[in-house]
Amino acid sequence: PDLAITLEIYKYLVEKYTLTNGIFSSGKVSLVQFSVRRFSRVIGMNMIEVRKLLPNMLIVAISRNGKIIIPHGSTSIEKGDTLYVIGERSEIHELHNRVYERGKYTNLQKVMIIGGGKTGFYLAEKLSEFGIAVKIIEKNKERCYYLSTHLEDVMILHGDATDTALLEEENIDEMDAFVTATGFDEENLLLALMAKKRGIEDVISKVSRQSYKTLIEQMGIDMALNPLDIVTSTILRYVQGSKKIISSLLIQGQAEIMEIIGKEETIARVKAGIELLSK
Repeated sequence: PDLAITLEIYKYLVEKYTLTNGIFSSGKVSLVQFSVRRFSRVIGMNMIEVRKLLPNMLIVAISRNGKIIIPHGSTSIEKGDTLYVIGERSEIHELHNRVYERGKYTNLQKVMIIGGGKTGFYLAEKLSEFGIAVKIIEKNKERCYYLSTHLEDVMILHGDATDTALLEEENIDEMDAFVTATGFDEENLLLALMAKKRGIEDVISKVSRQSYKTLIEQMGIDMALNPLDIVTSTILRYVQGSKKIISSLLIQGQAEIMEIIGKEETIARVKAGIELLSK
């Protein structure tokens, strides 16, 4: 579970900064993510109106106040939304050139991780290998010793992350990303909220309790990951088989884009499912 959740955090933090500047591509199809303020013409439009403006593209998801919305025809775009648009590669790249924020996907340099457990360890190791300056704040002194002897080029700090003086001393305001991965959901959420209010670009929190979902959506945290959801998704990918699923992309830990090969058996199952739902 810890390694699976680490890979999702890493994918969100690093791959969105390096994979063709925010574009996810598979074959002839591409997906681009951008803030609606970069394309303000669509603010106030519903999905049908947007299709007229972008005839060969589809808005597959909207991120609003930390919550992912799968839009339908009457869903309107609001100020502050982040859009996920899919379409043919050439047209998506053309759109990307219009909405691209210079530096948005290339400036990940400093990351602070709260909690030096397995998730914090794996994530720090991967980020450090990528060349990012990482700081881990961990309460347990023995764990700090373990981290310092097993991680290279990672700063290990023994202290309590709820001490704002310590965070300020370690230049929290200069961080490009802030990840809370302690063993306590409440502490993770409170620290994540504090970091978001300080204006840190990417704030990610590890949360195990499903009952906190509504609360998380209202807090504006960029990404809240539940280990159970991540592991379930990972197991499903193996069960369904690599030949069926070419690629998948997790959007803020709440939605997944899946590409499936349309074999006769698969198409028949999809038709049967639609018929069942229509009844």
